[in-house]
Amino acid sequence: MENENKELQEVEAKLVPVKQATIAVVAKATNIVIKDPESNQKASGILGEIVKWKKQATAERLSFTRPLDAVKKMIMEKYAPAIAQFEKAEDIIKGKMRDYFIMEQEKQRIAKQKEAEKEEAIRKAAEELLAHGKEAEAEKVIAEMPQEVTTPQPEKTVRSILGHTTSMKTYRTFRITDIAKVPREFFVVSEKLIQEAVDNGAVFDPAEHGIEVYDDIQVSTRIAK
Repeated sequence: MENENKELQEVEAKLVPVKQATIAVVAKATNIVIKDPESNQKASGILGEIVKWKKQATAERLSFTRPLDAVKKMIMEKYAPAIAQFEKAEDIIKGKMRDYFIMEQEKQRIAKQKEAEKEEAIRKAAEELLAHGKEAEAEKVIAEMPQEVTTPQPEKTVRSILGHTTSMKTYRTFRITDIAKVPREFFVVSEKLIQEAVDNGAVFDPAEHGIEVYDDIQVSTRIAK
């Protein structure tokens, strides 16, 4: 804890001039008006100052974080294989529990379907008998109507003997069956791929492709050494 406090104090000390510099350069950037070669040259100087300070602040930050990043990476690499095996086992069990839950749901659906089909068959038989004036026989058929059977619902929450609980939550999802029929609004335009094509000399017609290629300006600054 003492070492951490000492390091934080060192960070705060180095941040003092950086914070002061941010106030100064933001004020300069906000107030400058570029209207002639002289002011444009002055803007270049301010930009160089900003880049210099940003480079310095980044270097100072990295001097503190790089050792920590190295340690963090090493620890993560040590634990990664074990965690990966836990995740593998977790996926196996979850997959099997999911399959069991789906199987039980299907059993329930089939049982209800058979019950409905039997009821429909009895109803039609009774209607046929009634149509021929056989009321007594129709009543006997109707009496055979099965009592409503409550099919056990698959458990959505399972509690282990150790007290752990696992829950099954139904959610709506999708799978693509024919990509050619997927509505256009679900396709994402890759600006990265378009830029790569432009960089490689591709020619686009705005009327045909909906893409206009034009020259823009990129401003870059190299600070004096």
